[in-house]
Amino acid sequence: MAKRIEVTPEVVQKIHRAIHSDVDSVEIEGIKLPIRLFKGKWRSVDLGSIKFAEQNRDKDNIYTEKANKGHKITWGMRYGDRWIYVENEVVKMDPFIYTTI
Repeated sequence: MAKRIEVTPEVVQKIHRAIHSDVDSVEIEGIKLPIRLFKGKWRSVDLGSIKFAEQNRDKDNIYTEKANKGHKITWGMRYGDRWIYVENEVVKMDPFIYTTI
């Protein structure tokens, strides 16, 4: 049975910390989610329809510069319609995002 999950800043921070550590999974509401390599390069987690991934360091932008200077940056994307941005555990996101896993 599918489970509806509210994607709160606390959930986002937990995923962010896992992506930027050496663990191979993260548990959200009792469900173990594997950490995989997105496009073979960047650590990522799929939480239902939302993909969380560390900053792409192959791009030429301010976020890449920050990541290369040691900032821990994670993006959350859902089919391009919602964006979640995390930098050093500070979460910027739209409120009331839900997903089903």
